[in-house]
Amino acid sequence: MTQIHEGTLISNVNIIPMTNDTILKGMDLIVAQGKIASIKKIEKSKAGYQLVIDGEGAYLLPGLIRRLFIAPGTGNVQASRFVKLSSAENSND
Repeated sequence: MTQIHEGTLISNVNIIPMTNDTILKGMDLIVAQGKIASIKKIEKSKAGYQLVIDGEGAYLLPGLIRRLFIAPGTGNVQASRFVKLSSAENSND
């Protein structure tokens, strides 16, 4: 039976925390109710989340600036790989 989870999962992303100078490689970040719910490595099934984003090769800086949005540059960067998570804050408006 699949367990149902709330929110968004960004899987296999490299996280640059504001609390130390070590990059957390290949982590899974869960967003619930517009906020980071957890940062950990999920060993079991990643099914059941409302949205799953493959973060392989990407870097995330949680908490740097609350409404940070980095626009994609030129070249072969795909705009679909960038997500504005702050929009989740206003989902109940």
